[in-house]
Amino acid sequence: MNFDVSYTAKDLILYALSLGMGSTAADTDELMYLYEWHEMFSSVPTFFLTFTFWATSTLKKRDLHMKRIPPFPPPLMAHEQVIPKRFLRNRDEHSDYNQFLSNFPVIHTWQSIIWHDRGVEIPEAPSQRGTEGHSSSVTVHVRTETVAVQPKSIGTFVTTQTQITSLDCIRPICTMESSALVMGFPPEKIVPFDIGISRSAYHSPKQCERQEPSFQWSYQTFMSQALLYRMASGDSNHIHVDTSVSEQMDTEQKAPILHGLFTLALGFRAITKFLRATLLSQPSDHRSIKTAEDMVIDFRYLEGKFSQPAFVGDSLCVKIWSNFLVSEINTLIVKRRDPVKVSFVFVIVNDTTGKILVDCGMAEVEISVSQCTGTLLHAESQAEYGKSLEMPSTYVTCGQCGSSYALKKEDLGGGTGRRLECSVCGHAWFQSQNRIMELGDNFEMVELPERDMKRIQMNIEEEEDLWDTFEKVGSVGEVSLVRDDQGRNRGFAFITMRDTADGEKAMAELDGLELNGRALSVRESNN
Repeated sequence: MNFDVSYTAKDLILYALSLGMGSTAADTDELMYLYEWHEMFSSVPTFFLTFTFWATSTLKKRDLHMKRIPPFPPPLMAHEQVIPKRFLRNRDEHSDYNQFLSNFPVIHTWQSIIWHDRGVEIPEAPSQRGTEGHSSSVTVHVRTETVAVQPKSIGTFVTTQTQITSLDCIRPICTMESSALVMGFPPEKIVPFDIGISRSAYHSPKQCERQEPSFQWSYQTFMSQALLYRMASGDSNHIHVDTSVSEQMDTEQKAPILHGLFTLALGFRAITKFLRATLLSQPSDHRSIKTAEDMVIDFRYLEGKFSQPAFVGDSLCVKIWSNFLVSEINTLIVKRRDPVKVSFVFVIVNDTTGKILVDCGMAEVEISVSQCTGTLLHAESQAEYGKSLEMPSTYVTCGQCGSSYALKKEDLGGGTGRRLECSVCGHAWFQSQNRIMELGDNFEMVELPERDMKRIQMNIEEEEDLWDTFEKVGSVGEVSLVRDDQGRNRGFAFITMRDTADGEKAMAELDGLELNGRALSVRESNN
């Protein structure tokens, strides 16, 4: 039976939220996974791990794929069964095999994923921002097969391989392998089977180094974490809602169990944070990657062995070991202009109990400099549109000041996009090929009036003045002037201080201060 999955931008964002992305002020670099109009909007690579739960038979309507709560076990798993009946020595021994199989608990012991393609395909954005929204979807094909059934005294280990491909099955996207232990299943009832595919074909798990980790990052799970991940992943198993599992275990904490795939995905978050923090820590004139937007991180492989369950409310710590040198990566990127492969070993530990939750974690990523470096909006071809060159029907808009620029897809080069810089306000962003906008009917591009350009630049100066003023009393996170529909300053702004004490200090010291001929009124916002 064939299965496939359709997803939209909303599904990508919901999954990112279920991993806790954007929940703290330090997660600003994760906005690219949470905002559909972000210049670099993309999907968390581990989103593929949810597809075995969302996969639906191609006989069903595709538009219902991720719009309903799937049953448990989901259709793909129910079709193949944990231990397919064909591996029983006496297939006719049990009239109701599903009922017999339900007597044995199943434990997810190991998971891996290999990415063949670079990233998750993003649903095409509408040509204009408006009521249409991001309603388009992407559909991929999902195929799962059992590759090993190994009876042991403790139970039976079953390994499955899942391949995600394009809908026509031509383009491979990723391959996932998963092992489960069916506790207590009588080994004498099983016909051993091994197709010969093993994880050693890519990596051989090894114990983490004994020295201090290169990096560690802690994450505090919140009370609705399991509930949110349940909705985003499609795993509707009741153990992520009630406390029945924790009550049966020798644990003081009575809480729903967190999904192992959620815990593994924290490894992705931690490694990404490690790379961004490390590669951007050098002085800018000594590194090839100048900003976070310049850095391209492609995950090629991720695996982990599940040792202990995590529960809602646990604090989880990801410890990472890597032998890469920042200077070496920068040198290789500059000289070769090719992606540099870096390997990691990691474990995920319960901060409270010290127990290892995910052991023998391994990852491999490719790091490169975005091919979109440089500014394009000052290019001669763009300036000549409507003059010596015919005005195109496509355009891009600066997210900072709202200025629009006539632009063709070819102007963005042969890759996925380029980095652009607004000539009005200086804002820079990554413009992807599939997010260029189409000029609507009865609309045309017109020259930006001189008064609007001056107004924008004056607003920028006012924002900079506010930033400099508030920076004197504490660390500023963001300054945002409130403007009307015409872009005119409405006379007030929101300033986010990174620390509560700094915010209180700003209200005490800056209220009534004169700035550019006007007295400031500084108070806490209602929201």
